Formats: sequence, C-alpha cells, structure tokens
Amino acid sequence: MKKQASAKKKTSKSAKKSTEKEIYLEGKMDTPAEVAVYYGFKTTTDPIIKKDDIAKAKGLEESDPRKGADGPRFPLEERVAIMRTFAEKNWGAENPPVSIFYRTPLPGEKKSTKAGSKHVSFGLEIMGTTKSIAEALILETVIAILKEEGFENLHIEINSLGNSDSATKFSRELTAYYRKHLGDLSAGCRQAFKDGAFEVLGCNSHDCCLKLTESAPRAVSFLNETDRIHFQEILEFLESTGVSYQINNSLVGNRNFETGTIFEIREDGNDRSKPPLAYGARYEGLARKLGARRDIPSVGISVSYERKNKSAGTNHRIKKPKVFYIQLGFEAKRKSLGVIELLRHAKIPVYQSISRDRLGSQFAAAEKMGVPYIMIMGQKEAVENSVIVRNLANRSQETVPIADLPKYLRKI
Repeated sequence: MKKQASAKKKTSKSAKKSTEKEIYLEGKMDTPAEVAVYYGFKTTTDPIIKKDDIAKAKGLEESDPRKGADGPRFPLEERVAIMRTFAEKNWGAENPPVSIFYRTPLPGEKKSTKAGSKHVSFGLEIMGTTKSIAEALILETVIAILKEEGFENLHIEINSLGNSDSATKFSRELTAYYRKHLGDLSAGCRQAFKDGAFEVLGCNSHDCCLKLTESAPRAVSFLNETDRIHFQEILEFLESTGVSYQINNSLVGNRNFETGTIFEIREDGNDRSKPPLAYGARYEGLARKLGARRDIPSVGISVSYERKNKSAGTNHRIKKPKVFYIQLGFEAKRKSLGVIELLRHAKIPVYQSISRDRLGSQFAAAEKMGVPYIMIMGQKEAVENSVIVRNLANRSQETVPIADLPKYLRKI
C-alpha cells in the first residue's frame, strides 16, 4: 500500500511538473489557437448560445445592412452569449481587459461543422478596454493566423463611424446626398434607399452607384477629436507592422450595436461578391442594450475560411513563458506587435498585457504569473530598438537589441 501511495505521489508530482513546462489548451491545439495564445489570448469553451441569447439578438440584427441568406457576417448571437458569460463567469473581476479565443459556431447554434472538414471558423474578443491597441492586436493576430494557413497578399479594409452623434451627422449628410442624386441610382438601389442610405452605400453591382459612392460624404470626416485620434492610432499600429490597409467608406456596420471601428480582412483579387475572410467591429454599447448596468467596451472579430495549408491543422504545444513583457508609452506599444511576432516565429512565448497603459498594473500581472524575468520597453528603448531584460531573482538587468532577443531569451 505504501509503495502504491508513493507511486501515486510521484505520478502527481510528474504531472504537475509537466503542466508547469507547457500550456495546454482546451480542445484541439491547431494553428489558429497556437498563434492566438502567442498574442496573449486565452482559449475558452465557456460561451454557449441559449434561446434567450437568440431572442435578444434577433431584434438587433434586423437592420443589419450586411445580412444575407447566410445571416450577418458578425453574428450577434455570439456577442450576446459572450456578454452573458462575461457576467456569469465574472470575467470582469480579472484585471481587464479580457482577451479570449473561441471556436465557432458556438454550442447551441443550429449550424455545425463536420469533423475533418477543411473549413475553419473562430472568434477573438478583447473586452474591457477602449484603447486603440485592442483593434490593432486583434487584426495583427488574425493576419498572422491567415499567413500561417497559406493566405497571401492580405489587406485590411477599415472605417470608423465614431460615436452616435458622429454617426448621426454622417447618416444625415449621406441621406441628403443620395436623395439629391436619386435619379442617378440603379432601380434596385432606389428601392433600397427607402430602408436607409447605408443600404445604398455598399452597392458594388452597378457602375452608376459606384460612381456616386466615390463622391459621397465620408464617415471619417464627421469624427470628433477623440474618435479621430483613436482611428489614427489604429492606422499607425497597422503601418508599424507593414500590414496593407485602405479606408473603405462603405463599411458602416450595424448601428444597433457596432460603434466606432469596423474592419474586414480580404485576400487581394478575392471576389467582392464573396464574404471577407474576417469581419470585426467595436461594440461598446451592447452590454447596456442587453440590460447591464454599465457598458463593457469591447472589440471582436469573426473569422471563417477554407484551410489552404494542410499542415496547419497539426497539434501544437507551447512551453510556459519565463518572461513577462512590459511596455510604457505609445511608441513602445506601437513596436510591441513586432516584438511579439518576432518571438512567435522563434517559438518563444511571453506573457504580456499591451492593452494596459499603467506600469503598476503590468508589474502586478507579472508578479501574479510568477515569472523569473521581465522584459521592459520604455520610450528610450523604443527609439533605440531595444528592451531591458531584468532577472527578478537577483535584480540584475541587461539591455538587449530587439534583433538579438530570440537568441538571448533562449539562453536564460
């Protein structure tokens, strides 16, 4: 009996040691999940769509100008289920923001994906922050996933309608513009105009409509100062990573719940009549519309595609990070995405919370993770393209050029 107890104790210690060495994800650890984890997203299987979620989502989807035979590109049922789960699981008790990766369709939906199918669909959400880095982080993560899956020549189409006042002013001007040129629209768009100017803005089937759209009022011209700065910061983040993008004035989203930034990811040359590979938006006022006492500023993306790279579905494992990455200042935050991508390619995971600004909260998060090292990039390091790596055991530290980071971190 003693030998059996000793063996069990030894097995338990061995299992604990194995868990400490590696991060294991819930479900299959394929390429999308692996890349998302490197970028700081936690996988979850918690959200389940219930009947009440569908009922609450139905009314908000009715006016979605992108809704087609296969439903909206940004399924609201998922967002409603996630918002409910946020409250039930008390995710807000964690140090916000909360970044999650989840498979779709969520359990409870009617649609299903056959086992072994090449079709891939998932979602990413960052909840609890108004910062522009949230949009940039989601977009960079999905771009990295799609590249690993074999997609090339990817580009982002992006727009912002700002807050409700800005969106209302834009809608008013757009309506007046199309009313003035109603006779120049196609018969179908003249009929669609009765449901609102946004219904016409996205038409790409008729040359006459396209010509009018080119001269139509632009949403970004109506942004207030705060939203203008927010949008400009997102574009600066994208430029820092070399991602191709263009502002698309016809991206207007569902004004019942999408606020501010709206974006799509497409492959160059992709048929415009087909849905994009990914569609996302910021939705800051959804929580209150669902009965919550306060808003939960959030941004999310829905991704759906046919897998090109056969090897991309292979199971992966990620070692537990030894380092927590801390940044301070906008320039450091701007370069953070490049640092994370560099380390991901080198298969070196790091904990990070680049959606946070305050140094104290980042150090607290690092302490909670119990890492032996922290990596710091401030304004000075951002200018010099370097980071400070500090050993928490003996308080020694060393400045390391970003280009040398993979080699340096492998040694510690």
